[in-house]
Amino acid sequence: SGLLDVVLLHDVSGSMGSAYGGTFPYIDLAKSRASAFLSSMNDNHNFSIVAFCGNYPVGYENIWPTTAPCLLPATTLNKNNAIAAIGGLTAQGMTPLGQGLEQAIDILSTSGPERKRVIILLSDGYENYGTPRACSGADPSPCVGSTLLTDLSANKIKVFTIALGASADTQCLECMANQTGGQWYSSPDASIELMDVLLAVQQAASSDDLYRVDKGVSGGGDDTYSTYFEGKDNSLYFILSWDDLDADLGCCNGGLHAFQ
Repeated sequence: SGLLDVVLLHDVSGSMGSAYGGTFPYIDLAKSRASAFLSSMNDNHNFSIVAFCGNYPVGYENIWPTTAPCLLPATTLNKNNAIAAIGGLTAQGMTPLGQGLEQAIDILSTSGPERKRVIILLSDGYENYGTPRACSGADPSPCVGSTLLTDLSANKIKVFTIALGASADTQCLECMANQTGGQWYSSPDASIELMDVLLAVQQAASSDDLYRVDKGVSGGGDDTYSTYFEGKDNSLYFILSWDDLDADLGCCNGGLHAFQ
């Protein structure tokens, strides 16, 4: 459907001021990635930007829009204003990751039932301040605090995490993405392809809308097949998959035809 609502959640804690390769700080990586992501969005998408650090009075701040925490369409004007707001972020204070997530959840919970809800988290992952906690330190997983995990699930929010920094707490970020049906990206350098992230977000957020059908019983078990679409490099791919190579799919004379 393309009806996607996104909260870009920025870690602006003091550790984000560390320099990657001794050249530029991690927060600059976060700002460049977020700006590129915003530029790739279209008018069907709504978005909001939240930053978190211990120096904010409540652990987070609504970076854009600033007048009220809400989701606005990704028009050219709104994206340009948001990118300008991101450019002013600086690294400071402790890391209240849970408080930032809580605000992102509150914003996304206001979106309509037809919208798909996603949090893009840019962080080095080291939570050390505030409540509720995102990383409970549970072993085994889930590491996501039970209250936040419940709220994320209840609001059908997927978290996509981008690890920043060679020493990022990737275990926490990976766990958070896995527990919510999102994805995580571990590359600490500046070369990550933001369009690939956007494609993954759209595909994961839309998969439950796509065509799936049960074709009956064969050999004592259910034979099912599913389809989905994947767009990349100006091509649209139609993928058909099934769980039994001997199953009669009721189409294509029982065989597989791929289309590009």
